[in-house]
Amino acid sequence: MRSQIFHLAIFIALANCFTLTPPTKSYNTVIYDKNQPNPFPRGTWTAAGDGNSTTYLFGGLRDTFNKANGTQTTNEFFGDLWKFELSNETSFSGQFEGSWELIAPNSSANPSPRAFYEMEMVLDDAGSQHLLLYGGGVFANQGFPFFPAADYLWDYDIASNTWNNLTDGTGPGSRMSPSSASSQSVMYVFGGVKPTFTLFNDLWQYNLTSHQWTLIPINGSAPAPRLAALSTYMISNHNGPFFLVYGGGTAAFTDVWEYRFNAGIWVNTTDPSTAISRASTNGATNASAKKFLIYGGDSEPPHQSGCGAPAPLQPHNGTLIYHANSHSFDFFENKNPNLPYPLKHIAAAQMGNYTFIFGGYSFFCGNGSSIGQVFNTDIFYVRNA
Repeated sequence: MRSQIFHLAIFIALANCFTLTPPTKSYNTVIYDKNQPNPFPRGTWTAAGDGNSTTYLFGGLRDTFNKANGTQTTNEFFGDLWKFELSNETSFSGQFEGSWELIAPNSSANPSPRAFYEMEMVLDDAGSQHLLLYGGGVFANQGFPFFPAADYLWDYDIASNTWNNLTDGTGPGSRMSPSSASSQSVMYVFGGVKPTFTLFNDLWQYNLTSHQWTLIPINGSAPAPRLAALSTYMISNHNGPFFLVYGGGTAAFTDVWEYRFNAGIWVNTTDPSTAISRASTNGATNASAKKFLIYGGDSEPPHQSGCGAPAPLQPHNGTLIYHANSHSFDFFENKNPNLPYPLKHIAAAQMGNYTFIFGGYSFFCGNGSSIGQVFNTDIFYVRNA
């Protein structure tokens, strides 16, 4: 794997890189002991944390593909919970350092293995931290048929180190590839897909205090039904709190929508000049700076076929930043052209003023040779303030 990653530099020129306007910053890698247990390689997972130095990652998927014809060769789903702790020290070179811990819950029942889920950190009445895990599931081969998890809502109580199954048949039910965000004791869930390939555009909230689902009513227009959108909860100086929906799958969506809680309406804030399609990606929000950073994913056509990819898709290494106050995107110019390399199916988390990128994979070929699929075992980070 290390030799494969070393040779990726040969193919970085194949990636689409933004070279537009500021902000301009450089990505770097976290130093951690790769000889100690860690969750890699995997992707199609989600990160949730306290926004400071601790991030949790659950489950995910390790799906590998034959370099010659793109057929799936392995399909391994996970149900483990990992904790990543950022050190308060940096290396001699100035890089962040961190460590992994595999959590061994005290509970007798735990969530089933899955990918395509959402997870958020919320607070209970006493201010204690919990992880709410919603949706997700598994698939048989090449993505079909897929089976949403029957146990679709779990609460991980960090203080007691226990999982609690909150599935009670209410709310949106079991779905795969929804999007989510959180604020205080509430987790918001948007869209997703069911096995009949029914797509949704409803917005739900789950309140940990009351243990109740509430369907948020739609007044007027709303985003089209979709799966795998990107979402976050932000607060604008002018319009107050809103739930953001960007992009998503099945139709290469490029639109941006905000559900503005004070007004009780969806507002389409799409800017045609930055209407870029991204799928199979993730992002993280710096609440104090009112920025949402989005990294990588599958790019817009033309796509590159071959290299072991099951479809003509091309992972990207570009970065977008959504600004809460201006309700618009910026292109992010990365000063380090070699990091990160193009990735899809990552997890992302905000710690302090930095966005961290975990896992995922890419497909590389060129110059008459093909590396094929490469999983990312690095943790990339960049200042997002």
